[in-house]
Amino acid sequence: MILLDVGKKLIDDYGYEEVPVNDIVTLLRDGMNAMADILEKEGIGSDITIPKFGKFSVVRRKARIGHNPKTGEKINIPEKATLKFKASSVVKLRMDALSVKGLGKNESKPKAKKKGKKKKK
Repeated sequence: MILLDVGKKLIDDYGYEEVPVNDIVTLLRDGMNAMADILEKEGIGSDITIPKFGKFSVVRRKARIGHNPKTGEKINIPEKATLKFKASSVVKLRMDALSVKGLGKNESKPKAKKKGKKKKK
């Protein structure tokens, strides 16, 4: 789904028939850019809460040592700021309802186990 689909959903289901879809998409995009600007300006520890949807916050990921899975070589992963999202209880309840109904159109299927060479000990 892309932003245009969200705009069409607002027109079809939420009573915005008189608003051109391009205007809705522009408003959504500008709103998200404004949120990103605020979070960037405020920095680590800042957050934006959208009632009945969730909370976006900027958090610090500490520096750590990782491993290259192919070679086993240790690599330093530097500290960085990242975006965290916590869904509201309303959104969580709606997602839980998907579990009861089934996951819908993009329902995931159990993955088959790969048959491959066994590692020698």
